Amino acid sequence: MAITNWVPAHKAAKELDIPRKELNGMCNKSMFRLGKHYGAGPSTRCRDTYYWNLPAVRAALNKMESNATAAV
Repeated sequence: MAITNWVPAHKAAKELDIPRKELNGMCNKSMFRLGKHYGAGPSTRCRDTYYWNLPAVRAALNKMESNATAAV
């Protein structure tokens, strides 16, 4: 079985310790890019069924955090 970085929304929210609503909100605010951070599969019907690239999302969150710390 191949290991993938792409996981369903519910697993991404759990792994990142972020509520799905907040994760989707960040998506709405263009903090993440389609194809790089999240994507839709053939059975995607809504945002709750997006797949998330955990390493890319973690890197983006870390960058946002370090930018916020530097601004203070």
